[in-house]
Amino acid sequence: RLICDNFGMVFVPDSPYAVLSDTPPFPIAFSNYPITGDQRRIEYFDLPISAHAQGLDLSDTMNWFPLRGGFTASGNEHYLGLGNFDPLWLLDTTRLPGWQQDFYSGSVIFADDVSVYALKALAHSDSAVCASGLVQARAYGGYDHYLWSTGDTTAHVTLPGPGTYWVEVSNWCGTQRDSITLRAYDTLALEQAIPSQLSLCQDQFPYRLYAPVADVDSVVWSTGVRGAEALVYAPGSYSLTAYTPCGPQTRAFSVSLSPSPTPNLGADTTLCLGTVLLLQGNAANARLWSTGSTNQSLSVSSAARIWLMETTPAGCSASDTVQVWVEQRQVDFLPADTAQANALSLTLSLPTTLSNIQWSTGSTGVYTTVYTSGQVTYTATDEQGCRIAETVNVRLGLQEWMPSLLHQSHALDLSHLLRMQGGEVYNAMGQVVARLKPGLNNWPNPSTAPGLYTYRLQLGNQERFGKMVVVE
Repeated sequence: RLICDNFGMVFVPDSPYAVLSDTPPFPIAFSNYPITGDQRRIEYFDLPISAHAQGLDLSDTMNWFPLRGGFTASGNEHYLGLGNFDPLWLLDTTRLPGWQQDFYSGSVIFADDVSVYALKALAHSDSAVCASGLVQARAYGGYDHYLWSTGDTTAHVTLPGPGTYWVEVSNWCGTQRDSITLRAYDTLALEQAIPSQLSLCQDQFPYRLYAPVADVDSVVWSTGVRGAEALVYAPGSYSLTAYTPCGPQTRAFSVSLSPSPTPNLGADTTLCLGTVLLLQGNAANARLWSTGSTNQSLSVSSAARIWLMETTPAGCSASDTVQVWVEQRQVDFLPADTAQANALSLTLSLPTTLSNIQWSTGSTGVYTTVYTSGQVTYTATDEQGCRIAETVNVRLGLQEWMPSLLHQSHALDLSHLLRMQGGEVYNAMGQVVARLKPGLNNWPNPSTAPGLYTYRLQLGNQERFGKMVVVE
């Protein structure tokens, strides 16, 4: 790094003890701190400055002359010390009166500690300024001549406002030119960044707000927060103040709560076999179903977990979910198609968990009795609320036959004649020889004469006639 500095009036005495010269190289030392007396003693010569002999103090300024020069530093130094930093073995010693030790006499001469800075002209960088005001600007000191693009020739000038300006400075190091751009501060930036009214959804709280801070010194929010960002936790009235190049600028704003949608798909449900569930969304909101559909309604006929996301025009969203099952039970309460070989009726039954029962026979209970052959159906509501139905074919067959040959020692058993109400047996002469009844009769018997007989049976409202032979 090239360091160039006007050291000001740095004097070196014109005496045999001064080994500094007015041409480079100077005996110099760079450091990050000023070289104090103690640091000089400890770090360089181990000799207190106060031990200088009488008359050798640096008090004569008449015979001194200013030094200027250029030096190369390694970087990060803040101070430059000028002096005689020769090694001790090159220096003369002397014993002062009253002292019991030798001192390096007249050779330890320090000049001044001076600031070190990079060679540049302007003490400002590009920045924003108020468009309506004047701007104070300055160049670095230590230069012999100044010339601004405005025509000014001093280190400090007043610039008329936003624009690009330059300054040209010169000294023994040469001439340097630097420029600065002053842009007009955007007084609308705060207004554009923070709207006067904010409508937020419930799930957007806490809401983070950002203030433009590129060209402001500081920002203070009404919540007490300082800085570019602030969190708003609830609806209400707020403000912030930005300290800008044009002075304090306050922006007030309000935060309100925007209503959220309320989709409602109902409780989880079970579909009956063969039925369809119609789910509805709100026509005023944008919709997205779990199936990818955006329609207002959705038909469901199979087991699934369905969700609906609704978004209001203000951008607030909410969702609802419903689980749909489908009844899988097979309805088999009635027996298979039934044929009864010898029956006057057939009783059918249903579980007591069913309701709203209606049989085709007209019965409305869990039982019904069928007296004729044909198709029997029912409808009912099961415990899931589903409407069910079944059908069974019933065939009733009566065994209304009479034996044609009887043994006189075996009484006639008519238990199989379910509809029998009575009857008679006639001999060849047409005489009644026996009265018949349902069940076991006492005819024929051992006393019955073998031969041909005729009979009449009363079966319900029907009569039946026939013949039979009795043998021994």
